[in-house]
Amino acid sequence: MYGGLPPILMKRAYDILHADDEEKKSKKKEPLTVKDVLLDIFKEAGLEATHDETVNGITVDILLKHNGKRVAVLLVPRGFKLDETMRGYGKLKLNVDGILAVCVHKKANPEEKELASSLNLVLWDRDDYIRLKKAKTNTKSFRDLLLIETGLAGRDPVLERLSRTYLACLPTGLLTFW
Repeated sequence: MYGGLPPILMKRAYDILHADDEEKKSKKKEPLTVKDVLLDIFKEAGLEATHDETVNGITVDILLKHNGKRVAVLLVPRGFKLDETMRGYGKLKLNVDGILAVCVHKKANPEEKELASSLNLVLWDRDDYIRLKKAKTNTKSFRDLLLIETGLAGRDPVLERLSRTYLACLPTGLLTFW
């Protein structure tokens, strides 16, 4: 292809022809963290979300805001016991309207979900996280569902009915903490 070119020129020609390949390799996106994925989901759904926000001297992973209400999103670290972590989250004095605990490394059992409910926490486990990632997050129904599930909407009966209708339309449900 390069004919009788000297080797140095052949290498240079090869480099010029394949420069785009190297550029594409160097521009590969780094893997997203759970926090990044959740931020993208919340923002795509039209919610105001900031990461690593300090509330009452405590740094929360994500802070959601909507109509004057605030919900702290706290990730359960891998290797920590879910029940102990939720008890710790329940004792925090964050001065927010709700706390959402997200545990992506395991499926929560019924006792853990009941504990979360008794501590006034919303718990999302691995299955909820996977369904959340696969959902169409830019729809109004999904946004309404997120507002209800995170506690940002309050208890609006119309929104609750809409979100239950949306859940019923999905084959496996979307979020499973009703």
